[in-house]
Amino acid sequence: MDRRNGRGNYGWTWRDENGDDDGPGCYPESINAGFELAYDEDKGMGFGNAATDGTTWDDWLISPEIWLRPGVDNLVKFYANGFNSTYPESFDVMLSPSGDNAVSDFTVTLAEVIDNGFACFGFNKSILNSLENKGYKSPTPIQKAAIPELMLGRDLLGQAQTGTGKTAAFALPIIEKLENNKESNAKVLVMTPTRELATQVADSFKSYSAESTNLRTLAIYGGTDFRNQISSLKRKTDIVVGTPGRIMDHIRQGTFKINNINCLVLDEADEMLKMGFLEDIEWIIDKLPENKQMVLFSATMPNEIRNIAKKYLNDPAEILIKSVKKETQLITQRYINVQRHHKLAALKRILEITNEGVIIFVRTKLLTTSIAEALENSGHSVAVLNGDIPQNQRENTVDRLKKGFIDILVATDVAARGLDVERIKLVINYDFPFDKETYTHRIGRTGRAGRSGEAILFLSLIHISEPTRQAEISYAVF
Repeated sequence: MDRRNGRGNYGWTWRDENGDDDGPGCYPESINAGFELAYDEDKGMGFGNAATDGTTWDDWLISPEIWLRPGVDNLVKFYANGFNSTYPESFDVMLSPSGDNAVSDFTVTLAEVIDNGFACFGFNKSILNSLENKGYKSPTPIQKAAIPELMLGRDLLGQAQTGTGKTAAFALPIIEKLENNKESNAKVLVMTPTRELATQVADSFKSYSAESTNLRTLAIYGGTDFRNQISSLKRKTDIVVGTPGRIMDHIRQGTFKINNINCLVLDEADEMLKMGFLEDIEWIIDKLPENKQMVLFSATMPNEIRNIAKKYLNDPAEILIKSVKKETQLITQRYINVQRHHKLAALKRILEITNEGVIIFVRTKLLTTSIAEALENSGHSVAVLNGDIPQNQRENTVDRLKKGFIDILVATDVAARGLDVERIKLVINYDFPFDKETYTHRIGRTGRAGRSGEAILFLSLIHISEPTRQAEISYAVF
C-alpha cells in the first residue's frame, strides 16, 4: 500500500471548497483532524485519519472503483467505512492529476455532488449531465466491464446481446477522449451492418455529447445523397458512423480523410460477416493508420470473428456478458401453433387485443406489402419496412412510428438490428426466423433498457418437423 501525507507531500494536496490547502481542518463537515491518503492497486484509493494509531483499510473513506487519468479532472465518490465520528456517509471529490503520473501527483478538492453511478469512470461533467438528462443512473454489466478498459486505451473484444447497453459502453469513452479535440478530420470510425443501426449509433453519440458544443458526429450510408455527405465531411467531424460500402466509396473518392483515425469500432460484427462484408471490412482496416485502438462487438462469437480479432486486435481485453436470459426475462415469450393458411386470421385476432407499438417480422419483401394491405383494410395504422424502401422514406417511417403516427410495422429482417423505438411492446414472428441469432435480434426490438415487452412466434407442423432449427430457436425461447 502506498500512503501519502495529506499536507502536500509527493505532490498530493487537499483543498477544501474555498481552495484552502492548509491540511488539517479541510474535511467535509469541518472535521478537525490530520489525515493520510493511500492507494492500493486492488482496493483503490482512500482517506484515513492520521491521528488514529493503527489505522486499517476498513477505517478509511474509500472508493474501490477509481480510474485516474492524467491531465483531466476525475470525479469520484468516497464512502465512510468503520468510522464512529461525524464523517458524512459519502461525499464527492475531484481528483485532478497535475503530472504524468495519475497515482502520485494530483490535487484533491471537494466536488459538486452528482448522484450517478457513471461518475466513478471519471467522465467530464458534460457527459454526466447528458446521462442524467437521459435518466441513466447505473451502468449495465457490459458498461462496467468495457468502459475502464477503453478509457485505458486497450483494444477490446466484446460479446453482448442487443439491448445490453453496448453502444454507450464504447461511445462514452470515445466522447470523453474527444472532448478537447481541435482537429478537423475524423478521429473515430464506427462500422455497422445496416443503415438503421448506423443512424441509431450516430444518434446515441449525439445524445451522449449533447452538452458538448465541440463534438460532431456524422452518419454515412447508402441510399442517401452522396454529395450532401461530401459537403458534411468537409466540415469538422470527430466521429463517422457508417456502413462498409459507403465508407469504401468515400475513401476511394478521397472525400473521407482517414489519416487521423485513431479508433475503429466494429459493431454487430457477426451480422456484417453474415451479410458478406468481410472483404470490405479488411480493405477498410488496411487503409486506416496502423496505430489505432480497435473495438469489436458481436452478439455471437463464431470462428470468423475470432480470426479477425486475432489478426487485427492487439492484446485485447475480452469481455463476455451472458445476459441473454436476464434480458429476455423482461420479454414474455410464447408461441402459437398455426397452419400457414390460418396465419393472417390469427394475426388479426392478436391485433384486436394489442394494436399499438407492434412489429411483425416476415421473410420476404412481397409479404410485407400484402400483410400491410390486409391490415390497413381492417382499419389498422400500418407501414412497411424492407430493403426496397428508399432510405429517406425508411427514416421517415421509423420517425412516424416513434411519434405514434404509425402503430404497426411490417418488416423484413432489415429492421431487426438497429431499430430502437421505446413504444414497441409486441414483436410477432409471423414467419419462422432463420436461426436463433435472428430470433434474438428480432425480439430484441422490445424489452429494451429495462422495459418489458412481449414476443409471439408462429409455428406450424413444417417447423416442428425440423428438429435442428427448432432446437436452435427453443434455446432462445424456452
